[in-house]
Amino acid sequence: MLEGIKSLIVIVGCQRSGTTLCGQILGAHPNCILLDEPDGLYPWFDKTDDGKLDEGHALKKLLNRADQKYKPDFKRKSGSGMEAVFKPSVHHLVLKAPNLTYAAEQLANLDLPVSIIYPVRDPRAVVASMQGLDFIVEMERRQVDWAQRFPKVAEANEPLLQRMNSETEQHTRLALVWKLKTGLLDSFHRAGLNPMVFRYEDFVTEPETYRKSMFAHCGLSFHASDPIHPEVFQGRGPGLTERGRPVDAVSLNKWKDRLSEEQALDILREAGSLAEKYDYHVDDVFEDTEAFQIKSFNAPIVLLGRGGSGTRLLSEIAQSQDVFLGNRLNQSGDSVEWVDTIYEIGARRTLPSRGHAMETSKAVDLLRGKAKTILKQAEIKKGQSWGWKLPETMLITPDVIEAFPDAKFIHLVRHPVTSSLRRTHMTSRPDNPIGLSVLTAAYRDAGLDVGRIKTDPEYLRNAYTWLYQVKSVHQYAESFLTSDRYKLVKYEDVLSDPLKATHSVGRFIRADVTPHTLPMIENNRAAYHNHNDPRVEEAWSICGAFATTLGYTESFNI
Repeated sequence: MLEGIKSLIVIVGCQRSGTTLCGQILGAHPNCILLDEPDGLYPWFDKTDDGKLDEGHALKKLLNRADQKYKPDFKRKSGSGMEAVFKPSVHHLVLKAPNLTYAAEQLANLDLPVSIIYPVRDPRAVVASMQGLDFIVEMERRQVDWAQRFPKVAEANEPLLQRMNSETEQHTRLALVWKLKTGLLDSFHRAGLNPMVFRYEDFVTEPETYRKSMFAHCGLSFHASDPIHPEVFQGRGPGLTERGRPVDAVSLNKWKDRLSEEQALDILREAGSLAEKYDYHVDDVFEDTEAFQIKSFNAPIVLLGRGGSGTRLLSEIAQSQDVFLGNRLNQSGDSVEWVDTIYEIGARRTLPSRGHAMETSKAVDLLRGKAKTILKQAEIKKGQSWGWKLPETMLITPDVIEAFPDAKFIHLVRHPVTSSLRRTHMTSRPDNPIGLSVLTAAYRDAGLDVGRIKTDPEYLRNAYTWLYQVKSVHQYAESFLTSDRYKLVKYEDVLSDPLKATHSVGRFIRADVTPHTLPMIENNRAAYHNHNDPRVEEAWSICGAFATTLGYTESFNI
């Protein structure tokens, strides 16, 4: 079955160093198929005998699973089931296999040519990312087990392994994992494998340059017209990676939100000498600033609203009140710096039964850490209010209340029928992790079979997620927040009288600021729907009982 395979490409190095991203970029090449750890890669590799890769049942099972991550137009196999074979264009196997970092000698002895890709990442970022995968139990002890399967590695690193297996603090043990696996680079040089080594930070800032270099290193052609990984793959990959996400640098400084100054220094004490070889140095990110000390740190203005409900108007109103909403806003007025943090917590909150639950204390640390990072980069005026707008904040309102005890919340709602008959938002689409999480939670909350998510039309998914999100936020806020900390605003009222709405929101934020601009109302926002449309009655039957408590009736004008 491997007779058409010309070469193996093996991605090694420490976990959370960009191995998944490298695998997807290489696996998207038309001549490659990506074999991931969850596909059964290691059990198959364990069957390697005298330099020959196994071609039996384990390989067939592995390849069958691997092919499922490709979208229909990019499948790597012909035929169906276990008897399917590679398409003629496929002649490279890409192994995303950080645990084969211990296996340099075994890889060098294979009877196929092997190319090694070896990304390296700041140890502080690696440790913080590992700690974020709290559903993977005792990662450091699992690495000790892996190292001990390779006697030469275990013997050469015995003191390090003993400390990794000790009762020292977790962030220190994880720093030792980084030190061990990054330090094994020399074993690949000694084995004659000539690895391509680069920093993850450089890679994500210049992805096209490194993509070309990786292809060249692995003997792959480069054509600008070839599809890239977001076009080729579907679903989620290892570590909850969304395969459709393009290369970006959003996560580069995420560790600064997760680690305390003491933890970061502990990590550098363990791994600093090796880290300096890759130009990772101590910086001043934890230095106090005036923005850090602002009186309003515990009192952000948090703008809530389901996606597609007109939350852009809230953003414009808040900015007219001199509220700082972030260093980077998109066209909808979303505070994009919050995306990764809020999405991560939101997905864990809506699907805790999958083993991805997050402790409230950890969510609080992430939220406060992110706020500090954003405010340090900002030019906040003394006494200026700050906050953010991101629709997915609705999924984590209790965590935000816990993290910022004096926060104020402005919640924009829109008639459920109008919302249901509009285009979908990501939180009502099952093609992304956060949407699938919300939909699953919404259908379970309504007592429905989650299998319907795949077959229900868009307007029903919109209706159920409207009910789940709006109801949960409003009822929670009514129970735990006073009227001076929670304000409900109807989208329809903003459209009908923007001046009155702006003044009302302004008084809620702070009474001493007079609005000087009004939200920009687009003429096409007043979308008309046929009242005889049967979907109207169906959407109202789902949401109406709760919507009436907000003052809505079944009839609607916009």
